[in-house]
Amino acid sequence: MRGEDGAVKVIVSLDDGSFAAIESGALYAPIDEAARIAGVSYSVMSAWANDRTSPIPHIPVGRAKKLIRVSAISAYAEGKETATCR
Repeated sequence: MRGEDGAVKVIVSLDDGSFAAIESGALYAPIDEAARIAGVSYSVMSAWANDRTSPIPHIPVGRAKKLIRVSAISAYAEGKETATCR
C-alpha cells in the first residue's frame, strides 16, 4: 500500500507475533535491501527470489542480480507462511 507521500508501506509479521509497518520510497530493491525491509535473512530472500516454482515478483538485472518488487513482499511472505503452516 502507499502512504500519502507516495512511499510504499509494507506490513511485516515479526517473530514475537507483532507487526511492523516499514516505509520504502523504492518500487524495487536489491535482495539485501528487500531482506531488511521484510525482516528476513539475506539467504531467505535469496531463496524466495530463486524459487523455481513460485519466485517472489522481481526484475532480473544483468546476469545474476535481481530487484525485488517491494510492494509484493508482504503478500508473498504471507503466502509462504500459510503454505508452511499447512
